[in-house]
Amino acid sequence: MMHLHQMEDSPFCEKIRLLLQYKQIPYELVEYGASAITKIRKLNPAGKVPVLVQDQQVVADSSNICRFIEEQFPEKSVFPDSADASALVHVLEDWADESLYFMEMYFRFAIKDNSRKMLPLLLAHDPGWLHWLIGPLVVMGVKGILSRQGTGRKTTEQLQKDLRSHVCSLESMLRSQSFLVADHLTMADLSVYVQLKRINQTPEGSAVISESLIVVNWLKRTQELTES
Repeated sequence: MMHLHQMEDSPFCEKIRLLLQYKQIPYELVEYGASAITKIRKLNPAGKVPVLVQDQQVVADSSNICRFIEEQFPEKSVFPDSADASALVHVLEDWADESLYFMEMYFRFAIKDNSRKMLPLLLAHDPGWLHWLIGPLVVMGVKGILSRQGTGRKTTEQLQKDLRSHVCSLESMLRSQSFLVADHLTMADLSVYVQLKRINQTPEGSAVISESLIVVNWLKRTQELTES
């Protein structure tokens, strides 16, 4: 039995859950709160989840885990056959993980009204008495990360403009096909989906995403395939 060590609200953890569900692979969850860094480091010295444990094998990093799962369970493959298409999946997964992720962090936690609503989701597995302390520290940490990375130095309006460019690009890719790269679901779809899903939880992000019916329908299609 596979055990997925995770923080429920993490998009990277959800990416693994959706992949396991799509492939119909049995697994068990081990939940961590934002305050459980010390426990997580016993599994992964980097102090990050997801971490997948199968028997004595421990795999960290969501991209590595996805490829491990694919090797173990090649049925319903989430990687294309051709090298060119596989390369595009890699690029889109990295773009989602390293670009859209910072947008997701900004829209959900750097905007005050949104952070009030999103923090309970993030801290759902932390002791209630710690929320008053962890919540402000999380927001402060996110803002520090975003400032150093550059996203946090933009205005919300500028980020909405950037997001609109991304959504338009996705719309172009989806105009003549149901999925981003192949004629079936791939890791590109899952990686982009988990980030846009969170951006779409905010009024600022939803206002942009809702402009594209093509992207909205792709989000619904991906959800139906993975979350049923």
